[in-house]
Amino acid sequence: MNDGRAFDAPAPATPSAGAAALRDELDQALTDHLAWLRTWHTTLFAAPGDFADSARYDSHHLCRFGAWFARVRHQGLANQPAMRDLAARHAAMHDKAHALARAAGAGRPLDEAAYAAMMADVEAFLNRARILEKAFAAPGADLDPLTGLPNRQVMRRDLDREHERARRGGDSATVALADLDHFKTLNDTHGHAMGDVVLAATAATLEANLRPYDRVYRYGGEEFLILLPDTGPKRAAVVLERLRAAVAGQHLTAEDGAPITVTISIGHAPLAPERSPEDGAEKADLALYAAKAAGRDRVVGYVPEPPDDAAGQS
Repeated sequence: MNDGRAFDAPAPATPSAGAAALRDELDQALTDHLAWLRTWHTTLFAAPGDFADSARYDSHHLCRFGAWFARVRHQGLANQPAMRDLAARHAAMHDKAHALARAAGAGRPLDEAAYAAMMADVEAFLNRARILEKAFAAPGADLDPLTGLPNRQVMRRDLDREHERARRGGDSATVALADLDHFKTLNDTHGHAMGDVVLAATAATLEANLRPYDRVYRYGGEEFLILLPDTGPKRAAVVLERLRAAVAGQHLTAEDGAPITVTISIGHAPLAPERSPEDGAEKADLALYAAKAAGRDRVVGYVPEPPDDAAGQS
C-alpha cells in the first residue's frame, strides 16, 4: 500500500533521444533475430547437416540480437535489470536451439517436447522484448529499470489525461493498485536478487494479460498501478480477477529449485470525473488495504463509507 507519496515529483527523465535510439536498435535486432529463426527452421527441417553455427555452444552471440546486446550492455538504458533479463532469456532459448541443432546434425529424430519448449522460449522472449520496446517508446523513456514498465512520471500524465477525458465525456474509468503479498518474507527467505526476479516476472505477467488499451505502471516497491479506461466497477472486477489469477499461476523457482508461490492483492476504485486522480488512487489504496485485511490474494472494490448519521442507525 502506498506511502503517501503517490504523486511526488519524479526524478529527471532520461533524455528521449537516447531512448529512441535504443528502441530503434532493439527493433532492428529483433528483426534480425526473426530472420535467424526462419533460417534455423529451414535448416532444421531441410538441411540439418548445415548447422555449423547453430550447433556452436556460443551460438547466442552469433545471432544478431546477441551480438547487438553484447555491444550495448554497458551503455546507459541498456545497462539495467530488465534488459539483462531479456538477454538471459535469449541465451536460454539459444541453448535449446543449440541442443536441437546438434541432434539434427547427428541424424537423430526431432525431439518434439524439446522443440515445443524451445518455441515457448521464443514466444516468451519476443513478448518480453516487445514490452520493453513499448516502454522505451514512452515519452522521455520514463520506464522503470527493473520491470521495463512505465514509471510514475508516465502514470501521472496518463491519469491526468484519462481523468480529463472522463470529465469531458462522462466516460467511466477505473484505477487499481496491486501489491505482491508477503514480499518482505520472500526477500528475507530467498534474497533481494530473487525478489527482483519475481517483480520483473510479475510485471511481465500483468502486461501480457491486460487488454490492449489498459496500462500498468511500476508504482514503487512491490506495488503496481493499473489504469482501465472505459471500464466501470463490475467490468473492472472481471479484468482484475483475470490478472490476479495469472499472477498466481506463474511457475517461478528459487536458485535451489524450490517453487516460489506469488500472489497479489488488488484494490480498485472509479476514476471519478468530479474528483481528482489522486482521490481515485487513494480510494484504490483503501480497497487494497481491505483486500489485505480479508486474507490477501483477492480483488476488492472500494465501498464508500456511510454518512455519520446513517452509521448510527440500526
